[in-house]
Amino acid sequence: MPATARGGAAQALRVRFKVWLESESGALLGEGGVELLRAVQETGSLKEAARRLNYSYSFAWRYLRRLEDRLGLKLVRTLRGGKAGGTAELTEEAERLLEIYTLAEEAVRSVVERINAAIAENSL
Repeated sequence: MPATARGGAAQALRVRFKVWLESESGALLGEGGVELLRAVQETGSLKEAARRLNYSYSFAWRYLRRLEDRLGLKLVRTLRGGKAGGTAELTEEAERLLEIYTLAEEAVRSVVERINAAIAENSL
């Protein structure tokens, strides 16, 4: 049965979700951090990754440093460049974090999609 608003109009319901990785000390990596790591992976550059996501370079750099400090792991290897600029690549640890996040997100998404389909079919 669809929920009704105060005016009586039916409102379509759906389940939504967010996934993040956390440690005992709190949240570590969510959608924005994953987007940044993936953009670094795709572009080979922290500067280009930041530009692609409309982040300032200093924000992206600080975000990665804070994340590395909290994890005690190096996530991005950088190589300074000359006129052509430097390069950046993810470490194995960063790739593993992306793998864990992706696995969790896909599993949750699958369950949520089934629930939403059942809601749409009025079987819940």
